[in-house]
Amino acid sequence: MLFAPDHDPEIDPRDAIAIVHKFLRHCKEWALTQELPKTQQALLENPDPASAARHYQWCTYLEFTDHALQELEVGTLDKWFLQKTRTDE
Repeated sequence: MLFAPDHDPEIDPRDAIAIVHKFLRHCKEWALTQELPKTQQALLENPDPASAARHYQWCTYLEFTDHALQELEVGTLDKWFLQKTRTDE
Protein backbone atom coordinates (compact mmCIF):
# COMPACT_ATOMS: atom_id res chain seq x y z
CA MET A 1 0.00 0.00 0.00
CA LEU A 2 1.43 3.37 -0.99
CA PHE A 3 -0.60 5.57 1.36
CA ALA A 4 1.01 6.34 4.69
CA PRO A 5 -0.82 8.92 6.84
CA ASP A 6 2.39 10.07 8.53
CA HIS A 7 4.24 10.65 5.24
CA ASP A 8 4.05 14.37 4.44
CA PRO A 9 6.63 15.27 1.78
CA GLU A 10 7.35 18.78 0.57
CA ILE A 11 5.82 19.02 -2.89
CA ASP A 12 5.89 22.01 -5.19
CA PRO A 13 2.29 23.32 -5.30
CA ARG A 14 2.32 23.22 -9.13
CA ASP A 15 3.27 19.54 -9.01
CA ALA A 16 0.58 18.83 -6.41
CA ILE A 17 -2.09 20.52 -8.52
CA ALA A 18 -0.96 18.62 -11.62
CA ILE A 19 -1.12 15.32 -9.74
CA VAL A 20 -4.59 16.03 -8.34
CA HIS A 21 -5.80 17.22 -11.76
CA LYS A 22 -4.52 14.04 -13.41
CA PHE A 23 -6.18 11.91 -10.73
CA LEU A 24 -9.52 13.71 -11.13
CA ARG A 25 -9.37 13.32 -14.92
CA HIS A 26 -8.83 9.60 -14.37
CA CYS A 27 -11.82 9.51 -11.98
CA LYS A 28 -13.97 11.34 -14.53
CA GLU A 29 -12.98 8.95 -17.30
CA TRP A 30 -13.82 5.98 -15.05
CA ALA A 31 -17.25 7.43 -14.26
CA LEU A 32 -17.98 8.15 -17.93
CA THR A 33 -16.79 4.85 -19.37
CA GLN A 34 -17.53 2.39 -16.58
CA GLU A 35 -19.98 3.47 -13.91
CA LEU A 36 -22.46 5.65 -15.77
CA PRO A 37 -23.08 3.13 -18.56
CA LYS A 38 -23.37 0.32 -16.01
CA THR A 39 -25.82 2.17 -13.76
CA GLN A 40 -27.82 3.43 -16.75
CA GLN A 41 -28.17 -0.13 -18.04
CA ALA A 42 -29.18 -1.35 -14.60
CA LEU A 43 -31.80 1.39 -14.43
CA LEU A 44 -33.19 0.43 -17.83
CA GLU A 45 -33.38 -3.23 -16.80
CA ASN A 46 -34.80 -2.56 -13.36
CA PRO A 47 -36.32 0.94 -13.00
CA ASP A 48 -36.63 0.85 -9.24
CA PRO A 49 -35.72 3.58 -6.74
CA ALA A 50 -32.44 1.91 -5.74
CA SER A 51 -31.22 1.75 -9.36
CA ALA A 52 -32.28 5.35 -9.94
CA ALA A 53 -30.49 6.48 -6.78
CA ARG A 54 -27.29 4.66 -7.75
CA HIS A 55 -27.30 6.26 -11.20
CA TYR A 56 -28.04 9.68 -9.71
CA GLN A 57 -25.11 9.28 -7.31
CA TRP A 58 -22.73 8.69 -10.20
CA CYS A 59 -24.15 11.68 -12.10
CA THR A 60 -23.61 13.82 -9.02
CA TYR A 61 -20.08 12.46 -8.61
CA LEU A 62 -19.31 13.38 -12.21
CA GLU A 63 -20.67 16.92 -11.74
CA PHE A 64 -18.59 17.37 -8.59
CA THR A 65 -15.47 16.05 -10.31
CA ASP A 66 -16.00 18.44 -13.24
CA HIS A 67 -16.46 21.31 -10.80
CA ALA A 68 -13.25 20.44 -8.95
CA LEU A 69 -11.33 20.20 -12.24
CA GLN A 70 -12.60 23.62 -13.28
CA GLU A 71 -11.62 25.13 -9.94
CA LEU A 72 -8.12 23.70 -10.28
CA GLU A 73 -7.81 25.03 -13.83
CA VAL A 74 -8.82 28.62 -12.98
CA GLY A 75 -6.82 28.82 -9.74
CA THR A 76 -9.67 28.86 -7.25
CA LEU A 77 -8.00 26.12 -5.21
CA ASP A 78 -4.45 27.47 -5.40
CA LYS A 79 -4.58 28.61 -1.77
CA TRP A 80 -5.30 25.05 -0.65
CA PHE A 81 -2.03 23.91 -2.21
CA LEU A 82 -0.05 26.82 -0.79
CA GLN A 83 -1.04 26.17 2.85
CA LYS A 84 1.62 24.65 5.07
CA THR A 85 -0.87 23.18 7.51
CA ARG A 86 -4.38 21.82 7.07
CA THR A 87 -7.22 24.09 8.08
CA ASP A 88 -10.97 23.65 8.03
CA GLU A 89 -11.71 26.60 5.74
